[in-house]
Amino acid sequence: MQDSSSKGTVTCTIKPVNNFEPLLTFDAVIFEELCNKLPTYYIENSENWSHIKNLYLADTNFGKPSEIDMLLDAELVPYILLNNKRFDNLENVIKSFWDIEEVPQLNKNYSEADLAVINYQNTHSRTPEGRYVVELPFRDSEPYFDYADTRNLAVNRFLSLERKLHKNPELYREYSKIIQEYIDKKHIERISNQQTDNAFYIPHHCVTKSGSSSIRIVFYASIKTRFGSLNDQLLPGPKLQKDIACILLNFRFHRIVFTGDIKGMFTQICVAQKHFDYQRLIWRWSPQEELQDYRFLRVLFGLSCSPFLANYTIIQLIKDEGASFPNACKILGNDIYFDDIVSGSDSLENAIRARNELIQLCNRGGFELRKWTSNNKYFLQDLPEEKVYSESFSFTEDCNAMLKIFGLQWRPVVDCFSYKIETDVDPICTKRHILSNIARIYDPLGLDWDERPPVLICEKWKEFLLDLPRLSEISLPRRLVINDYDYCELHGFSNASEKEMLEEKTVTFTTIPSENIFSHLIQRFSSLLKLKLTVAYILRFIYNARNANNNKICGNITMLELNSALMFFLRHIGKLVLIKNDALPSFKWSLGRIIALHPGRDGVSRVATVVTKQAQSLEKYVLLTEADDRRFLLIKVVMIVEIVGACRSQELCDLSVENVQDMGNVVIINITDSKNGTSRRFTITVEKNCSICHLTK
Repeated sequence: MQDSSSKGTVTCTIKPVNNFEPLLTFDAVIFEELCNKLPTYYIENSENWSHIKNLYLADTNFGKPSEIDMLLDAELVPYILLNNKRFDNLENVIKSFWDIEEVPQLNKNYSEADLAVINYQNTHSRTPEGRYVVELPFRDSEPYFDYADTRNLAVNRFLSLERKLHKNPELYREYSKIIQEYIDKKHIERISNQQTDNAFYIPHHCVTKSGSSSIRIVFYASIKTRFGSLNDQLLPGPKLQKDIACILLNFRFHRIVFTGDIKGMFTQICVAQKHFDYQRLIWRWSPQEELQDYRFLRVLFGLSCSPFLANYTIIQLIKDEGASFPNACKILGNDIYFDDIVSGSDSLENAIRARNELIQLCNRGGFELRKWTSNNKYFLQDLPEEKVYSESFSFTEDCNAMLKIFGLQWRPVVDCFSYKIETDVDPICTKRHILSNIARIYDPLGLDWDERPPVLICEKWKEFLLDLPRLSEISLPRRLVINDYDYCELHGFSNASEKEMLEEKTVTFTTIPSENIFSHLIQRFSSLLKLKLTVAYILRFIYNARNANNNKICGNITMLELNSALMFFLRHIGKLVLIKNDALPSFKWSLGRIIALHPGRDGVSRVATVVTKQAQSLEKYVLLTEADDRRFLLIKVVMIVEIVGACRSQELCDLSVENVQDMGNVVIINITDSKNGTSRRFTITVEKNCSICHLTK
């Protein structure tokens, strides 16, 4: 097709400069000018480019700006490059068409955590003794590491470690003792110093514990080489360990509790033979000897995947052998954090049964349990001395044995938690010193790190440090609940700060006095906000149970629900009352609303602050209610019955003191449904000298 600006057409024939084929003939359109000179700038030394020296070019002076004689059409490109235009097979063309039109199948993309689990499930095995054998979960295929590169790094690290150990003979003896123990137990084996592919030498060092002579050897698998580190090539796996707070909370609910430890948990799991060379190390017994090469045959402490391999092995042990040990399965599934078992039971018999099941189940997987402790001496009686936490552990009056549980100090004999605070009262008080002690970084003053704070702050800080060790005088009862209590006392506390913007009054719920008072701190102390939040969720559950799906309440608890929950417990607060006035007839008595209660020394609220509609506040107004402690407790029982009954009725039951008839040890409660007027009668029989109540409808 000829354009209006063209000068006509011409038939052209072209061929390569160094050959007679292919010979291409085509019609070209003639223009006065195609484009500017190309290249735009002169390219220096282009004739000396080595990668084109032996090529036959159509334009040997391509680096010099020149006129463009001809533009070739795209139809000629296949003939120039491939010597011909190639057509695909018709069958392949149709197949490609259908492949394009087909709905693609979604490939399931596994996360790294899933891949680690799949790798374990597909590759793990067991020895004839029952011990588990696992493979290292590499990200892709087995990675390549340069033998000389990793060994040289490991040798340099070892020589530095060796100099450090020989400066401390005691530390050197402990380190050598652990290495010898590894050799005796066949956890490591010596190998010849020969080069091999896919070998990784891991540096190692010791970690000491303050206040203890024991050490632990840690392997540094994150050391960087030219091909990365070993940990970079490993899948860390999912986080399988339980939350420490949940384990401690479960621990505090049991009457009989016990703790145990899996001895050398990582080293009880074998590594597959094909991965031995990824766990090489350097060692020698004295500087006069030659360096010796070893390789570790068990799971190393220092690999990024080691926690996953250890935890999932416990899970696999439960799957493989747990059918015969139901109690042990429950404990290993919920009350274990790495190698620490922290659990209990409601009776001594059940606790001993669970302990024996744990020992048998762990033995089947090659694990040994030790360091047993308990708050009951009979739990430890039939255990060998070497299996108990300490030989000096006894249940005598002068025994003050203590062990740490997740950072807390537990004294099994008295069954209490306590704290141990150690402070360094540095005479030079700087902001760095303060922040390093309280472990917080907050700088509203903009002080430099080493700048001294004002004298007043330094004095208060020193006073705080001197008082801090007194926290060790505080002991908390380990157990949260008691089955044989005479009464229950519940207090709600607000923030005690004088500068707090939102303050709430302290509320005390009346209790029944008792001659023998044994009250745990948890029974006397609670957060009022948490109490309101719990009740608010209960009331929401009741509301949602009575309504259709489209009327259910979802989302976070609102302020209105929190206020309703508070009113549910504090029935008097916010209640409309009739204010008696002897100078006026009863029909002229004014209405008021109770805004505060004032409990007496015995905890019973007999007076209140009332506000009238004229905004007049009447302080310490006497309540015309029953002041009997036992009657007040019965109102609490009625509230519990109301929660249970509300799930079955259409409206919340409107209960008051008048609904309760107290006749000695028999209490009759009348509940009236405000919607349909029907009433139900409940009889509560309280047995003497017993905390059991019989409820009859």
